[in-house]
Amino acid sequence: MGEVAFVTIGLLTMFLIFIMVWAKRYKKCGPNEVMVIYGRKRKIRSAQTGEAVEVGFRVKKGGGAFVWPVLEDYKFLSLELMTIDVKTPEVYTVTGVPVTVDGVAQMKIKG
Repeated sequence: MGEVAFVTIGLLTMFLIFIMVWAKRYKKCGPNEVMVIYGRKRKIRSAQTGEAVEVGFRVKKGGGAFVWPVLEDYKFLSLELMTIDVKTPEVYTVTGVPVTVDGVAQMKIKG
């Protein structure tokens, strides 16, 4: 009877450790961002040629994915509109007139 209880407790402990590791490494990203998971190599079929190509990343838009411990890492990339202020130092035209140009650029990653 003692051996059965010991084995049951051991299996239950291993199951709980597995669930905790899985829950800790399951990552979620919002609908306005992309999660780039990189590190582990895998093969995908190329859309243009149809042959298998080895890549070291996968991209998940919205939702969640399991990130393998030690083998993979992840970063988030926002799909929101980004604004960049562009300021040039004083430059001289061909006629020698100093000109300063300020601008604003807005860009968005298609998602």
